[in-house]
Amino acid sequence: MFFRTSLVALAAWLSTACFCQAIPNTIYLSSLDSAGHLRWQNTTTAAFTEPVSNAVYQVQATTNLLQPWTPLPGFTSVHASNLTVSVQVPTNNSTTCFYRVALLTRILADSTADFSGVQGSNNWYYGYYDGTSTTPFTTGDFKPMTNFLAAGAGAFGDAWFASPGNVWTSLWAIGGHPNGVTTSGGREQVNQWSVRRWVSPVSGTIHIYGALVDLNAGAGNGVIGHCMIDGVEVSSYVINDGGHADFVFDATVRIGSLVDLAIDPRENWDVADSSAFYVTISQ
Repeated sequence: MFFRTSLVALAAWLSTACFCQAIPNTIYLSSLDSAGHLRWQNTTTAAFTEPVSNAVYQVQATTNLLQPWTPLPGFTSVHASNLTVSVQVPTNNSTTCFYRVALLTRILADSTADFSGVQGSNNWYYGYYDGTSTTPFTTGDFKPMTNFLAAGAGAFGDAWFASPGNVWTSLWAIGGHPNGVTTSGGREQVNQWSVRRWVSPVSGTIHIYGALVDLNAGAGNGVIGHCMIDGVEVSSYVINDGGHADFVFDATVRIGSLVDLAIDPRENWDVADSSAFYVTISQ
């Protein structure tokens, strides 16, 4: 038998269903009806509504609704985003089994999946620091990019540019390119960090994990990735030519906090600085 669900669902949590009578050799699935009320049914198919658009879920099972739920092996952590997942449930069980889909972690933002040609879409903004503000190369120095060009304009597809053809400063789905005083290709000799900004819609502790990768191995001196939150640098990563750094850390934010991910050309030298710098933010 198979338990099939869209797995873009909110947990169908235990409620008055705990008074259901157990029937041997039966599989019960939790589901939500059109009014959002929990319903238990003797079936192998369950449909779930989806109030959370992107999250991490877990398929859980129990043989007694008064006992704890346990994760179903192989489905302890399912990243769900418009996915359909089939779960094979035991066919040789001698007791009643109950199954549910539980929300584990809400994914608030994914810099790659959320990338857009519209400023502010999915709470993301695209810009740069140029050191000209009273708080150079930090949150208050942010200037939005105004040029978005479709695939083919940039080496990595659709991209935002500070000033196409004049500086390298740009951002695309998985990363970006800064500009330096020591530059190439006839670009202006100015120091600019490309900055991807996320505006937090929540308060509390968030979890940030991702990677910084030099995509132009064999040239240049690498880059530095900075994470600024409301003007304070909370993390930074230095990679050499061809380098790769994975990272994960927690941070405290409030609604409206500015989370900036900046690519610094390192020592103001931007040669071969195309870099992947992407994150997932969860709570």
